[in-house]
Amino acid sequence: MLVCMSWFLVATAAVQFQLGLIVYLAALGWSSFRALRRPVEGLWLLFVAFAVAVMSVSLDYTGEFGGDAPKAYLYWGLSISCVGSAMCLGSLLKPRRFHGERRSIVLGWPFLMFLGVVLLVVGYGYVQGNGVGIIVRQGSGLVFLFLFIFLGYRVRPSSRELSVSFQNIETVLVAYAGVYLVQEVYVNLALRFDLPDGDFFRQRSPILFFCGMFAALELGRALFRAMSSLRPGNWLRVSLLSAAAILSGSRSIVASMLLTMLLLAVLRYARHPLRIALLLAGLALGLTSFNYQGLLSQAETQSPLLQHIADRYLVSPDQDPSFLERSSQMNAVWDGLKSEPLIGKGIGASLLWFNPYTREYEETAFVDSGVGYLLLKMGLLGLCTFLLFLLSLLRQSWLYWKSTHHEIFLLLLGMLIYYSAYLPFGPSFFQFLTSFWVGIVIGCLYLQGSLLPKTSKLTTVPAVS
Repeated sequence: MLVCMSWFLVATAAVQFQLGLIVYLAALGWSSFRALRRPVEGLWLLFVAFAVAVMSVSLDYTGEFGGDAPKAYLYWGLSISCVGSAMCLGSLLKPRRFHGERRSIVLGWPFLMFLGVVLLVVGYGYVQGNGVGIIVRQGSGLVFLFLFIFLGYRVRPSSRELSVSFQNIETVLVAYAGVYLVQEVYVNLALRFDLPDGDFFRQRSPILFFCGMFAALELGRALFRAMSSLRPGNWLRVSLLSAAAILSGSRSIVASMLLTMLLLAVLRYARHPLRIALLLAGLALGLTSFNYQGLLSQAETQSPLLQHIADRYLVSPDQDPSFLERSSQMNAVWDGLKSEPLIGKGIGASLLWFNPYTREYEETAFVDSGVGYLLLKMGLLGLCTFLLFLLSLLRQSWLYWKSTHHEIFLLLLGMLIYYSAYLPFGPSFFQFLTSFWVGIVIGCLYLQGSLLPKTSKLTTVPAVS
């Protein structure tokens, strides 16, 4: 924690003196060197380098659709690439094997089918006249996904090392959330009377995506143990991560976090239909009886900042620009799918859609929905093969958890659920700032599966040590 806080505080101070790039390079070199010496540590060093990069290199984004990607994305992606490359090189220099491990990775036909479709649409995009540079940029998220699947398997962390890495990642995110909250609360309190209704000052940070994920995982893990297992320190971690996710202003992150918590709760009581019914009934009753107007009035009376936050999350869909833009994009995707329903328009394609906020037609290569991304770039074939691939991963992690009751499989399952819940809101599997980690998760899942004894019934498999 102290190491992370030191890096983050130095990065915050360096930005004030225009020295952010120096701190960025120092953190990148330090993380890469450590990952090279001990590749397993790279699992959490990825987040140290990524968080320092986000804090040191600010995002100058105008919000215009169809333009070039912000330059900060290059630096942020470079931090992931450098540490990942160091991990890969370190694993090649010091290869590891476990006793009883299968000789080759078993990918399965759902993975191979999805990979085949990706290669097909890349070739189709090139035939359509899209340049190699455009294809590489638009397919960077997929490249990161497949490369980090290989890396997650190649590094070969044991279940114990994975558990330690996840704890370290949570520590990194808690430290980042603490610094982020101090900055955001200070700025918003200073501008509380100058902010427009329904909005508040917030930074665009991809790290907050992971804050929401680990907040859901911490609570989900407590459900499968006992809520009493959450000590005050755990509650503090959950509170900081959840507060950072809420202050991100991203309804997508908050919705995915809540949905992941709900699904983990349902899985926890899957053998007890009555408990599930009571749980869902309690949630429905709580939502219907919640006094939103009273909350808004009380928030307005107590603090303009709380009013802005409440307005941000309680806005109706017909008044939500983000919802209207996503709906308009999906309508344009469906219209384009009618002409090329099987494999879509290929990697490198762009989309012409009507922006209800500016009341103008705009062209963009980015679709603010994972489902829309699949339909536009890969068509129905890509969507179906990806869903088969995803369902096989969810089933595999769930069966491993039920058969071993090892906590690592529960965490892997929770991460996959969070990424899946985010798909209607954004391309979580296909954007390089987020796809790198789910790639590692999938690679680690394949690795853990190769360490389990071959058996037709997983119910008798002992826990992996």
